[in-house]
Amino acid sequence: TRYGDCIMLLDDTSLIVYDCGHQRHADEVEAYLEKHLVIKDVHIVISHNDSDHINGISALMEYLYENNYTVTLYTSLYLKATKEIVEKAEEYEFTVKNAEVDTKVSTGKIVGPTVDEFAAVVAEAIEKQSAGAKIDDETVMNAASVQLNIKIDDASEVLLCGDASPVYLHDLDKY
Repeated sequence: TRYGDCIMLLDDTSLIVYDCGHQRHADEVEAYLEKHLVIKDVHIVISHNDSDHINGISALMEYLYENNYTVTLYTSLYLKATKEIVEKAEEYEFTVKNAEVDTKVSTGKIVGPTVDEFAAVVAEAIEKQSAGAKIDDETVMNAASVQLNIKIDDASEVLLCGDASPVYLHDLDKY
């Protein structure tokens, strides 16, 4: 319904929020946390900088700050559009981590894109400098969305990949 993306993954004491594209998502996360008071650690992963993936994050972070949650924010620190979010997270004294391959996120880990892949996408974006520049039918910045590998209850592995282009997705046979 044009509210963008937001995926919540949880274990007994922590919550991972993968993208938060709208205020409505932030409200849903807040309502969930109010019902599950045992959760005190929140990990926010930003896949990429499109508004339908980040527009609810500032409101969510404000709520988490006001309610004394321990928060870690993961994003590609090279993204200009997330600079304001990162600065706000730092102001709240949240932990901020660059979303590089093998970075642990609660019970999951970042599996892509590699630093070289991300650098290639940035170079492509600079070279093309047009609003419609694409890689594999995705806008250049979407193509290198941060990818999170997470195990779910039955030990299956799931890949959250934002709007990543298939060229940047690796080892898909294990998901």
